[in-house]
Amino acid sequence: MIANILIEANIEINYDCAKALYMGILGDTGRFRFNNSTAKTFQIVSELLKKGINLQDIHDEIYLESFEDKKIKSIFFESVKLTNNSVAYRKNTLEFLNKYNLTSNYVSRGLIGQMAGIKEIPIWVNFTYNIEEDNIKCEIRSRNYEVLKVAKKYGGGGHLHACGCSLKTWEETDLVLTDLDKLIEEEK
Repeated sequence: MIANILIEANIEINYDCAKALYMGILGDTGRFRFNNSTAKTFQIVSELLKKGINLQDIHDEIYLESFEDKKIKSIFFESVKLTNNSVAYRKNTLEFLNKYNLTSNYVSRGLIGQMAGIKEIPIWVNFTYNIEEDNIKCEIRSRNYEVLKVAKKYGGGGHLHACGCSLKTWEETDLVLTDLDKLIEEEK
């Protein structure tokens, strides 16, 4: 962790640096919900708090959203589908992006979390048409399954439980879903 290196090297961390480091830790640990949140993580955060950062202000800056954003998330979630093994997924077409004046990055990265935290859903995937590159962004997340191997199969990468890849066709999205269903079957 960068913060740990700075602290152990006795390098001065100012308020702005402490705030940025805390925001990174907050995101990387899923708001301290992921297993990478250790006692050491909280020791580092304790040191950052000593720099005067305001947790409420930071959380508000990151997580408060407009009424319009909430409405988009509701529309998005209404059309989430499930595979036979409860992989949640959403296919976001150019028409969807244009209808609501959304960027592919916002939909791809910003809305995948709408499928997280649901007991019955072990893996969730967000497929989004990428206007800039004329392909389909595939974001894959999981609580317990090592979905990285599926992302790598399609030329992608990332972390064991949070990764992605780029696909050329909507037909490939169905292949990804089949592979994720097989992953669940193999590990049952």
